[in-house]
Amino acid sequence: VCGTVVQVNDFGKGTYLNFNKAFPNTLFSAVIWHANSEQVLSNKPLTEYLNQDVCVAGQVTTYRGRTQIVVRKKGQLRVYE
Repeated sequence: VCGTVVQVNDFGKGTYLNFNKAFPNTLFSAVIWHANSEQVLSNKPLTEYLNQDVCVAGQVTTYRGRTQIVVRKKGQLRVYE
């Protein structure tokens, strides 16, 4: 799934990267649990993805009616041009 990250939203157990529209109107989110953040980010702050075109690979699921992919490793998340 590819789109523009318009919001980086921290919550108790992780961070959402919301695509194309801010919460609560976002149609898709990438979820990065705090436990996986080191494997995913390699010391890169999530705010660097803000306003970037990003692709997320993985199993698409829904949570409370919102579509998401849980990102567990670095190769699942990349900026594209």
